[in-house]
Formats: sequence, C-alpha cells, structure tokens
Amino acid sequence: MSAKGAAGRRRTKKEPRSSLGTDLGAVPVLRAFVLTPRAEQDVSDIWNYIADDNIESADRVVAAIKNAIIKLTQNPGIGHWREELADKRHRFFLAYSYLIVYRPETSPMQVIRVLHAGRDVQSILALSAEHNP
Repeated sequence: MSAKGAAGRRRTKKEPRSSLGTDLGAVPVLRAFVLTPRAEQDVSDIWNYIADDNIESADRVVAAIKNAIIKLTQNPGIGHWREELADKRHRFFLAYSYLIVYRPETSPMQVIRVLHAGRDVQSILALSAEHNP
C-alpha cells in the first residue's frame, strides 16, 4: 500500500499529508481553533518521528490528534486542569500518548503545544513561558 500525496505522487517524510491548521479533510466544521507556531511544529515533528518507521501510523496519529482538537472545539471543557504544569488558562487533553495543551477561553480556541506525555512537560512549558511571556 503506497502513501500518496495530494497530486498522486508518493509522499516523503518531509511532506505530511495534511496540516492541522489548514486541512480538515471531509470534516464539516468551522475553523474554531488556531495552532500556535510551536504547536504546528510539534505536530510536524510527531509526524516525522513516527513516519521514520511507518507513514500510515504517522497519518493515523496525526488524524487522532486532529479529531481530538475538533472534539475540544465542540466541548472545550472536557480537558483537565493540571495546576502543577500550567495556570488555569490552560487545559490538557490526551490523544494517543500526546498531550494537547490548549486555552479553551480564547476565540478561536488556541492550541499551545502538542507534547508526548512521557516528556518533561513541566520543564518544556516553563521554558516556553520564559521565551514567550
């Protein structure tokens, strides 16, 4: 089974099938969220890391993240507050092993980061806050 890009050519590892920010595929929703540049990079890095082993798995994980974000736009209160990780403006939601860090009170909903739950999320978010006050 081959992985084809939009023009029917074979995708490379540097060419993910879709971006969370611009391509919602057949899902009929308004653009009710925005990804920060860091979150866009996180999703790209996730896809590239998984695609090193299996492009279809990478597509599946990114699709699950996308579907989780769409679910959050429809019900932003379903995420959890993690006071040890961030202030009350931020919530966390798990998709596969990835934490979606988002701000439900913003309009459109803002996705701050998408991080593997096994990483030192507290340090990563603290460093992000220091560089982006």
